[in-house]
Amino acid sequence: MNKKSKAQKYLILICTILAFMSGCTGANNPLLDPSPGIVDGKVLDLNNTPVKQAAVRLENTLVSSESVLSDASGNYSIAEVNPGVYDLVAEKTISGIKYLARRRFLSIDAATRIQREVQIRPSGRIRGKVMLEGFDSHAGVKVSLIGTGKSMLTQADGVYEFADLAYTYRDEATNSLYLYDLVFTYSGYENQTVQDISLEAGGLTVVNDVELQNLDPIGEADVTGIVQLEARNGARNSVIKILGTAIEPFEILSDGVDQGGFNFSKVPVGSYILEVSNPDYYSTEIPFTIEAGQSELNVGTINLTNVQHFAEDRLAIDMTISPGGHQIAYAKYAPGNNAEHREIYIMDIAGVAYNSRISSRARVAEDRGMSWSNDGRQLLYVEKNEANIARLYRLNLISSSGGLITPLTSYSLDVSQPAFAPVGYRFVYQYFETTGSIFGAELVQRASGWKIENQVTVIPERNDQISQNQFSSIEFGISDRILYSKDGDGGFTVPYAANGDLTLRFPINDMTSDSHSVTYSPNNDHISYAISDGASNGIYIANIDGSSAERVSLHIGRSLEYSSDGKHLYFIDQSPSKQRRLARMIVPSKWYSENY
Repeated sequence: MNKKSKAQKYLILICTILAFMSGCTGANNPLLDPSPGIVDGKVLDLNNTPVKQAAVRLENTLVSSESVLSDASGNYSIAEVNPGVYDLVAEKTISGIKYLARRRFLSIDAATRIQREVQIRPSGRIRGKVMLEGFDSHAGVKVSLIGTGKSMLTQADGVYEFADLAYTYRDEATNSLYLYDLVFTYSGYENQTVQDISLEAGGLTVVNDVELQNLDPIGEADVTGIVQLEARNGARNSVIKILGTAIEPFEILSDGVDQGGFNFSKVPVGSYILEVSNPDYYSTEIPFTIEAGQSELNVGTINLTNVQHFAEDRLAIDMTISPGGHQIAYAKYAPGNNAEHREIYIMDIAGVAYNSRISSRARVAEDRGMSWSNDGRQLLYVEKNEANIARLYRLNLISSSGGLITPLTSYSLDVSQPAFAPVGYRFVYQYFETTGSIFGAELVQRASGWKIENQVTVIPERNDQISQNQFSSIEFGISDRILYSKDGDGGFTVPYAANGDLTLRFPINDMTSDSHSVTYSPNNDHISYAISDGASNGIYIANIDGSSAERVSLHIGRSLEYSSDGKHLYFIDQSPSKQRRLARMIVPSKWYSENY
């Protein structure tokens, strides 16, 4: 073949290929311009009946096709669909109600045919509120309903509502749940998104309120307030800090009715925590926020208390603290529970590590006293007899680790307030069989068991009404000084060796007839007692002779007892709202010594 023939042959081959591709012009090249797809199917109602004249279209965030109408059999067909991802939307107004369906994320490729049946149902609404941090007006927030092309700007109230929305659904073929998403945008504020919003056919979905955070807040405000200390006028020595900042703490330096106020100037916009502390009270933390445009914030009155309560199930009819100050023994108050009511429990001093019952038949008598021996091994308590109201009480002993109960007296008309001496196994208690007195005695362990020996009369003092305990406390102090209080009479001291001599009994100054539950501090340099009648209610601390008494708490206490370091008072809170809860109070620093 010559060169010319070869050239002609190649030319014919090239033209044939180009003709096949584009008629030798490149126009409408099927390889460069794929054929469009087709979406068709049927529109049904709630009863799966074909719906005619329903408008059907494809849409996404960029484009929406022209609507086509379904025919009498509910059939529709959308041709010439360019490749892409679309939502299929069908809608029709029936009897004034718009019916809608939306099928999400149809992926259409070249020359693809997709068939979908859609069931139209009554349209629904999505409503909510968006707020701008630091502003009263919430106008101008753009709220976009993703995938629908719907968006709006809020008015001053921040409320938005999208109507004429198709119900959300689960695609059974792919097991995918298709829900709505909302996006909130406003210049200078952090965008927020609320995802996975469901909507029932014909329903209303209310979205939780959304607040947009100011990314660049400006402004500052003065922060003011008042600190109030329980049972005190003024708030001297209180310190107020704004945590996590370099703002100088505010210190309250003096007392007085009009004192206790604090002020921080020009605190920048933001969220903070205010810490209020006082060495004699439990501190507290108050969160607060300064909004943009705010010039002043008054946090109000902040009350500090010096009392903390144990857990709600720590209710007691009596209590005593171990000599080392690490444990509390208490008789539980649980009148609806026969297995626990008046039984003895022991817990750690904080009331959190354990809480163990050491007896199953102690049946401690209410408000008649308990005492822990100085070596920590024994507990004295008064038992109540359930069987014979004429002989109700006796003195018992039990090991602090539990075990057998040893009766130390027979049942009598009255026994109350046993108290061990600071050293050894001597103790005092009030006892009434034929004649009543406060007795001293020694607890001695014999081969046959524990016995009371060497009993002496301290002072002839008894309950005035038989079987009604009027002794709210008896305590054995250092230097063999006995301290006791009797409801209606106040408090008294008497030496252990008084031998019944009433002239050696001395009243405690300023302890009124309403005073009760008097107790020594650990080194006997001051006393504490309670009043639970009238405007004077509360816990008091005074000098050893009762002078310079100061009310340190408004709580109504019973069975008061000091911690071994003298820094806390433990008691049973009989305030109306506390119902015998065990509690701990901080002793003001002026009343305790670091030398305990």
